[in-house]
Amino acid sequence: MEITKSYKELVQDYFKLADYKIEENAPKLTKQLKKACIDFTVEEIQAFQELLLAVFDNNKDIAYTFEFSKVLPDYEEQNSWAFDGSCNCEGGVGEFTSEILNTLEESRYCYIYDEDEDPTARFYYLEKDGVFALADLYSDNGHGFYLAPQIILCSAFNIKLEQFELFESQLVKWHNSQGFWSNLATSSYKHFVSGEFEPIALDSRKVDEVYGNNNCTYSEFLDRYITNTELEDGDYVYCGNIDDYDDSYNTFYCEGCSEYHSLSGDTVETDYNTFCSIKCARDCGYVLTEEGDLVDIDETFTCEDCCGTYLLEYCEKGTDDCYYCSECIHEHLEDEEEIA
Repeated sequence: MEITKSYKELVQDYFKLADYKIEENAPKLTKQLKKACIDFTVEEIQAFQELLLAVFDNNKDIAYTFEFSKVLPDYEEQNSWAFDGSCNCEGGVGEFTSEILNTLEESRYCYIYDEDEDPTARFYYLEKDGVFALADLYSDNGHGFYLAPQIILCSAFNIKLEQFELFESQLVKWHNSQGFWSNLATSSYKHFVSGEFEPIALDSRKVDEVYGNNNCTYSEFLDRYITNTELEDGDYVYCGNIDDYDDSYNTFYCEGCSEYHSLSGDTVETDYNTFCSIKCARDCGYVLTEEGDLVDIDETFTCEDCCGTYLLEYCEKGTDDCYYCSECIHEHLEDEEEIA
């Protein structure tokens, strides 16, 4: 459905006001409504004031177009509707939000165009059994507008603002992550419904299909999809020791093989470095002592007798001027009786 009306026409239609005067010295809307013996609430007046600012940019006589659609913006066109820093754009943390929400039969989108047919505002909403559910509106003038989208739906579908009530839960059951971020699916934004409403769960199979169509990478280790943007930004790194991807904060760079590995996989620890294997540690100048410790080769010695590797602090010099471990040194000292 599509309607093209000015702010003035929307006010007149909603309140059934015959002639809303908008000239410079015209009385306030509240006075005109009282004079016409039309009942109104403070919230209705606030809603229209917010609509005037958020969408119409304080122009009361210019007609804007409101398109109410079951088809949400696809990946190619969503940037045009990502107002005021919205993350639902290419490369954003919500870059697949529209495509994922579009898998719900109840998902709706209100496209709003100015008089030049350029995108100027939008909002997501749900429609289920004649009940509307929504969060806020984004526009060229900001976001966080809650009353404006409600009054738009009221004007379009012939309902009253008083029907909307605060909904103390998520409207969409899904975790905001992996290229999906919706105000409908988080408790950090307010939600409103026009009647009895039950939260709607996304179908994981359909969500998987969206990720697959966008060439996202699935990680068995993380049990989640990784978006191309996350890979390009280095948020997730392929790790050889788990043969899968892991969060970058849980990885380390092995100087031996010059590759990244997961701290959750096999690792070899030294005093100052972490390696993926003993081989890599040895390639970087570490040796394994007889006690099983990996130590910098410069901090060790090799016993001339047993050929074992020990820490320098355990090195002892024999009478033959060679160095031995504490076990072998006794065979290489002068006999005490001969000395006496």
